Amino acid sequence: MIRKLRMVSAGLLGMFTVIMAVAGVRDVSRGKLQPGPFLFVLLMCVGCAWLVRWLLRSPAAASEIVTILREDGELHTVDRGFLRDPSAQVGDRVDTKDMLGVVRSQLPTGGAKVALAAAEEKLQGGDWVGSLGLYQEVLAQHPDTAAMCLANIGACHFYLGAYDAAIDHYRRAQAAGANPMAMADNIAEAQEAKAK
Repeated sequence: MIRKLRMVSAGLLGMFTVIMAVAGVRDVSRGKLQPGPFLFVLLMCVGCAWLVRWLLRSPAAASEIVTILREDGELHTVDRGFLRDPSAQVGDRVDTKDMLGVVRSQLPTGGAKVALAAAEEKLQGGDWVGSLGLYQEVLAQHPDTAAMCLANIGACHFYLGAYDAAIDHYRRAQAAGANPMAMADNIAEAQEAKAK
């Protein structure tokens, strides 16, 4: 619905802008209109068309909810943007290793990507205390990476045996936009470990 509204609104404003441009050029060439006011009105129309398009934009270009079959045999719905392979079809088997931490359009770039890679290397190497510190630094320096950092801070706490802290960070990560399916799995795993 929003996509159709976006397309119709942007199309109407685009047509209006073209009509205004043609009429304005005609009137300026005939001397009926000064170039200054014409350019002002034209820029306002273009600005309005861009604003409407931006306000009604899709949250993620590749967003589409699909039902997938997890490795554990359960069916789940997930945003296609969370899948490493965006061409995965309904019913495909998907494991957590096939999932992205955040939707594809929100993956970090630049310095944030480099800092996250260093923290991830420590996490994969079993240096959970060092990784925890790095993720906390990345979170402070790059708040836009909150979903990924909070999820991995939760993982560090999990491996360190602090299950309540892990669950809290997984929930915060999910609220910040982390993959809800992966966070639900992580929370369940931490709750199970805590109960032992």
